[in-house]
Amino acid sequence: MTQRLLVAIPLCDYEPITTQVWHRRATYCLVHACLNSFAARVGTRLTLYILADRCSDRFVRMAERTLATFNPITVDNSALRFGLDRTALPDRLKHVANQILHTVELSAGYDVLYFCEQDYLFAPDALGHVMAAFAEIPEVNVLSPFDHPDRHRPDREVEYGRHRYFQTSRSTWKSVSSTNGNWLWRAPFAQRKFDFLEQTVKQGGFDFRITNTLYQDGELLLCPVRSLIQHYRLDGSNVSPTFGFNARIAATRPIGRAISRWRRLSSRLARLGTA
Repeated sequence: MTQRLLVAIPLCDYEPITTQVWHRRATYCLVHACLNSFAARVGTRLTLYILADRCSDRFVRMAERTLATFNPITVDNSALRFGLDRTALPDRLKHVANQILHTVELSAGYDVLYFCEQDYLFAPDALGHVMAAFAEIPEVNVLSPFDHPDRHRPDREVEYGRHRYFQTSRSTWKSVSSTNGNWLWRAPFAQRKFDFLEQTVKQGGFDFRITNTLYQDGELLLCPVRSLIQHYRLDGSNVSPTFGFNARIAATRPIGRAISRWRRLSSRLARLGTA
């Protein structure tokens, strides 16, 4: 039986959630490349929501046009819900929490939900590998297609050196102690954990605290041995070591790092000028 997959892409060009070297035009180009990658590399049947959060009209139109093959449903997700406006969280985190909780809410009636952050590049048929993992590893409820660089650091990954490995018909997966926020959940499991998710994000806990708490409670968390997606930051930070060569990242990394250094220097000079 085919598993029903809901994908929610939180879309934002309002603030620097995409890259430390931030500019609205840079965000547009970077996210356009990532959405193009999704459209070209994902062949899995799915229902796609675009959660537009305080976006410019031009940015939303670009996303809808790029993802048109999936007939996306665009939702204005700018207004805070779930009582998040009454929390002490920074404004940016209130909106991230709003996106996560809304995705779980939308997943009723689906088998798997994917909270797909806007700034990732995809390997061919990445979600085919993911859905095979859910079908063939019944004990997993949460996984990420991103092999985070922290998974290769013994000071950050308690499973380092003692990973359990799971072979599917498509790829090999390894046990980890946490994942990043580009994650997939079995939708019924996420719905059962809704109160836990709401309480945790309202306390300022996001991807690490959520998944590491689940790990400590005995949940199996997985990521692929060879990353299926790549985090695309303009300066090349947070790059998975197992995704393989990517020409776009290789070309833009030195530009992004140069801009970042220039902005840090400009900031220092401005502070000295006002001292």
